[in-house]
Amino acid sequence: MAHQILEVDSLIKSFGQKHLLKDIYLKCSIGEVIGILGRNGTGKSTLLQIIFGSLDAENKSIRINGEFLEKAFSDGDKIAYLPQGNFLPNGLTVSSVIRIYISDESKRNSVATNARIAPLLNKKISALSGGEKRYLQVLLILNLPTAFALLDEPFSQVEPLYRADIKGLIDLHKQEKGIIITDHDYVNLMDVSDKTFLLTGGALKPIQDRKQLVEYNYLPPEKSETQEETVDEHFIIDKQTSKDLGLSINYDEESLLALFEKPASKGGKAYLEKLFGSPTKSKTILQNRQESIKFFQSNEFLLNLDRKQLDFIAVYLESGIAVSPSSYYSSLSIYLKNKYRTSNNYYIQETGIQHVFDFLKSALQLANKIQDLSDTWYLSDLAYQIQEQLNSSNLRDFMDNYGQKPLYLHFSEFDSILRKKGKEPLLWLLERFYEFDAYNAVAQTSRKLNLSFPEYEYTQDSLIDIEGLFHPKLEKAVGNDFSISATANMCFLTGANMSGKSTFLKAFGLGVYLAHLGFPVPATKMKTSIFDGLFTTINLSDNINHGLSHFYSEVKRVKEVASEIKNDKNLVVIFDELFRGTNVKDASAASSMIISAIAQQPGSVYIISSHIMEIAQELEKQKNIFFKCFDVRVVNDEAMYTYKLVDGVSKDSLGLHIVIKEQILELLKGKTEKPLS
Repeated sequence: MAHQILEVDSLIKSFGQKHLLKDIYLKCSIGEVIGILGRNGTGKSTLLQIIFGSLDAENKSIRINGEFLEKAFSDGDKIAYLPQGNFLPNGLTVSSVIRIYISDESKRNSVATNARIAPLLNKKISALSGGEKRYLQVLLILNLPTAFALLDEPFSQVEPLYRADIKGLIDLHKQEKGIIITDHDYVNLMDVSDKTFLLTGGALKPIQDRKQLVEYNYLPPEKSETQEETVDEHFIIDKQTSKDLGLSINYDEESLLALFEKPASKGGKAYLEKLFGSPTKSKTILQNRQESIKFFQSNEFLLNLDRKQLDFIAVYLESGIAVSPSSYYSSLSIYLKNKYRTSNNYYIQETGIQHVFDFLKSALQLANKIQDLSDTWYLSDLAYQIQEQLNSSNLRDFMDNYGQKPLYLHFSEFDSILRKKGKEPLLWLLERFYEFDAYNAVAQTSRKLNLSFPEYEYTQDSLIDIEGLFHPKLEKAVGNDFSISATANMCFLTGANMSGKSTFLKAFGLGVYLAHLGFPVPATKMKTSIFDGLFTTINLSDNINHGLSHFYSEVKRVKEVASEIKNDKNLVVIFDELFRGTNVKDASAASSMIISAIAQQPGSVYIISSHIMEIAQELEKQKNIFFKCFDVRVVNDEAMYTYKLVDGVSKDSLGLHIVIKEQILELLKGKTEKPLS
């Protein structure tokens, strides 16, 4: 065939107020393959249909060797077009289709003797697999007597083996044709194309490599070294720690979870609860969660969920309603029966189908927005996966046909697609929306409570450096700065009654826990190593059922934590008032002995509070122990609590002062002085 050039320029196409295509210029010669990539909805199919002449445009100039074409399809030897969907009659055999579509006898024989097609000649089109059908369609289009071929997603819905074969067909036939391809499979498209373009913002951008596709936000960024780690290493806490810090998965007033904004959907609420109960020491997971929450915090109004829609879809997909055969007769029968007698099952199915269609449109819009706005690998990759799921054969067929075909004739077909073939990808898409809903709820909480995101230190040495730490449940909390490291890994904390010791310890524990969820923390700034676990002993009680006194419960608890420390774990350990359940003499000796022994265990970090200030002098001999206390001042016989952490050991003793101020003795004396009746 003589050398020919197809040129397209000055092409403008709008839908309503939206300019889908503007000032498009494209040139393709015989012997050349032009590949066009683009997200769903950017106009790839529209562009090919305009070139083919089956769709009008506000402005266009389409020429072959300078000759203008208005309707290319009307000239049979100019351009052939492969649409996305199946155009072959399902009731015909493969051999019949070949006879109808290929008039040239030599070409017909070539197609019929093709190694892939020959075994299928007696099969009906409806009996072919997706790959077999697409291969046949491409083969037919490329064997038509035209100078150019437009292939709209030739690799879509095709198994890998047939994708390779289709690439072979394109390579073979480009010797005699100019070929323009659109597809989402960027690897195969770029491999088979001589030139590649990305359709974005209504224009074609030349693409040389994958890096440019990332720069245009078509593909997610490359994984970093930390993101290569995929194993979720669980962060250890136990029942006592959960009780001390209010980490139960419920919404009572004691639970930290009750502070968080509730997600819009039931699935989002369940996903948040799953996240809240899944602390981790995986760098990848922490980074992914944190970046996702930051994204939704920065894009406050991006996620506009329809709670009723999502909840109804979940009910519809999991309903026990029988899936009817996918046929016109079945659809019409169900429709007429419902007309005669209203059926609740029909309502669930009909409403579910409508909600799924609206949901899929929303999913596509959200994925596009995330790709435009996010520069992080995890969310960009999720957005790309969402688009891949939407391009799967089942969901794609449903989205293309719903609203275009009468529901009363296709009801069973749509229901079968969504609750059988398309159920798995639909459930995956729902789960992603639940995930986004949960991240969005955490982002809202972060804004409301003025939380900040921790910075992770990936070195071997233990470190927690925190500024402005506060307890998130206190309305007028006082912030405190605190730092603990491998070289100074034990803090001995003292302070008078009600000075803020226990509140600080709980706030510190919550900060560590939230940081290992990938959540924002109650502080203005935090830098932390990733630890193996967190153990606290703050609200320990006796165990009557097991006959354990408070003191013996304390001893057992210290032994439990000591066992974890000796297992070469990198832990955060918090003890509030060691051995308060025994007399002062024993408590002093036991505290000094245990604290000294724990301080010699490297790797972990420890905060231990105590009322027994006298042991501080003995502990000062160990260089890795440092001392903090809460400042309290007595002014005009009134205790003034600053709730500020300062260096040193507290000298304040306000217990007796508090008893006197409460006038308990006056109350008791007053009662004994009353006259007997």
